[in-house]
Amino acid sequence: MIEDAAFDDAESFEVFRASPEHVSATQTMAEIADWWVGDYVPTHFDVA
Repeated sequence: MIEDAAFDDAESFEVFRASPEHVSATQTMAEIADWWVGDYVPTHFDVA
């Protein structure tokens, strides 16, 4: 099971992390999964 999401900025990411839906999903996954947590946060953005 994977929860995958992308965000336009750090503020959007923090709002998502605090949302009741995300908190509920992570609690459920923690109970059933042998899992790794990985938040990839780039240090720069390439704008075309």
